[in-house]
Amino acid sequence: MINLLFDPLPECVQVDGADYPVATDFRDWIAFADLILDPGISQQDKVAAAMQWYPDARPPDATKALRALKWFFTAEPLLTGRQQRRMGGRPTRPVLSYSQDAAYILGAFRQCYGIDLIRIDHLHYWEFRSLMQALPEDCPLKKRMAYRAADPTRIRNDAERDRVRRIQAEIAIEYECDDEEIADAFL
Repeated sequence: MINLLFDPLPECVQVDGADYPVATDFRDWIAFADLILDPGISQQDKVAAAMQWYPDARPPDATKALRALKWFFTAEPLLTGRQQRRMGGRPTRPVLSYSQDAAYILGAFRQCYGIDLIRIDHLHYWEFRSLMQALPEDCPLKKRMAYRAADPTRIRNDAERDRVRRIQAEIAIEYECDDEEIADAFL
């Protein structure tokens, strides 16, 4: 785990003991997720395209290069031990879609942090992820995510259970993977 308050954010990944610079802007990694989720692109073409996230030299071993991209994408060092264990456990349903929730993401960053994600020159992907995680629970994006994560079968009140199910149906994510599934799509 790293401490964002004093540890530098990575600009490179390590493959076989060598450092390889990678794209670090949050837009690049949202595009990475879109690439992986695109059913119209073959697995072979996805692997070839993913190598573009290495702006300079690419590691010679494609499998190790993809594992390194997965490490960067999942931002594992930012996760607590509990979050890392959950990543390795049973899959959870996705609660966020970069495409379907784009307006809510833009709004949340503007409202909560005063950051204009459209006009900002660069925002490191790991900082973006940390800011997403730290959004207050009462912002509309976090409310959408909470409704998607809710398990209506655990709600005893029939009217409330029906209300939550209706909301879930309205904001349901058209099939999309969570970060771990996206990262594992290559391997």
